[in-house]
Amino acid sequence: MYGLTLAALTVLLPIGLVKSLDCLTGRTGFGLIYTKCNPGINYCAKGTAVDPVYGHVIDKGCDTENFCDVC
Repeated sequence: MYGLTLAALTVLLPIGLVKSLDCLTGRTGFGLIYTKCNPGINYCAKGTAVDPVYGHVIDKGCDTENFCDVC
């Protein structure tokens, strides 16, 4: 019983964490800088990062109108 519970947590916890990161950053793929925003979904969280190669400031949030949606 405990082994089954541990196995389920080991599988489901990373999936939930990745989904949360996508929700907070507004981007798929662990919220990385160069991934695309999910279409049709607004996000509350904002974040910026500096591109180490070109020095550009990158807005990692997808919501441009400050509208908050439940992820």
